[in-house]
Amino acid sequence: MKDLITKEKNIGIFTIVITFLAIAHEGSLILFFSDFLPQFTASLPIKTLAYYFNFFELSDSRYLRIFEFNMFPSGLIIYYINVLFCVIMLCGCVLYYISKFQEIFILQILFALIFLKNLVDLTFSSLSIFTVQSFELIQLCIFFTHFAIKMVIVLFIYWIIKEMLSKQELISTQEGEFYFWIPASKLTRIAHVLLDLFFCYLLFGDIARQLVQNSIIHALLRSLGNINSSLPLYITVIIFRLIYYLVFEGIFGTTPAKIITNTLVVNNEGKKAKFSNIVTRTFIRFIPLESLSFITYGWHDTWSDTNVLKLKPTKISGLNYFIVFVIIAVGLYYGLYYLENNARN
Repeated sequence: MKDLITKEKNIGIFTIVITFLAIAHEGSLILFFSDFLPQFTASLPIKTLAYYFNFFELSDSRYLRIFEFNMFPSGLIIYYINVLFCVIMLCGCVLYYISKFQEIFILQILFALIFLKNLVDLTFSSLSIFTVQSFELIQLCIFFTHFAIKMVIVLFIYWIIKEMLSKQELISTQEGEFYFWIPASKLTRIAHVLLDLFFCYLLFGDIARQLVQNSIIHALLRSLGNINSSLPLYITVIIFRLIYYLVFEGIFGTTPAKIITNTLVVNNEGKKAKFSNIVTRTFIRFIPLESLSFITYGWHDTWSDTNVLKLKPTKISGLNYFIVFVIIAVGLYYGLYYLENNARN
């Protein structure tokens, strides 16, 4: 019991640390102080440093930058969705402690997003180093420090999500002498599709846009002859959706959308599905009209021998979480709006 409490406290401490790292980045103190220390700015690539130590930027996509606030002398723009992310994570951490380590709903969702975002960033940053002809020593030091810290964060978050999921149990109902698990409803499955598409865009929108606009890819397509100009977009969307589902369902048996609806992907025996089943399940998603198959039975369930079942909820209902989220989101927006107006005046 003592070991369990220590483990839960370690999760809480790690959450606090990375939450304040996120807040520190959003404040971008380095860029802010560079207004007052121009000689320091000239001797050190401040913007590069701030970029490399960014672990939580989720709104890179230009379509999510409609809510932005400029309240610093340096001209630094603060993106609302990232500040909201930090505040929600801080609230999740406080709730986790107050509930004696029982309310993990918020942290599960945010940790899942951070996990995949940093995993993809690690992959692309590793590949990008081979495209640069020369590095200064300070840039190499920053790069490898950034890489090492991100790797530690990914491994810690992997462990945390696994620990949180291990505490959850499937809901069962008794009929006579038999017990049956409760599957997710059709309405819930539709919500999964829409929410997972949104989270996939949130994580990969900017990377996908950069790949689609890449001159090398367009030159390659021109060399292949008369090919539809939308082909890079289709391929990119398919690749990132594959990554999204293979990572989340293959490693954790869930996705951010399924965490919200408190459901889990399992095999027909109610146990963790094999990775081969998840691979089959993921590729079946791309069959035309597959998303309509839930009118009867979902093809990517039946053909892969998997099911999506409901988990026992925590004490706080999903509706209460939603109400609190709306209050925080609206309050934060008007708070930033007020601060921006004061800064301008």
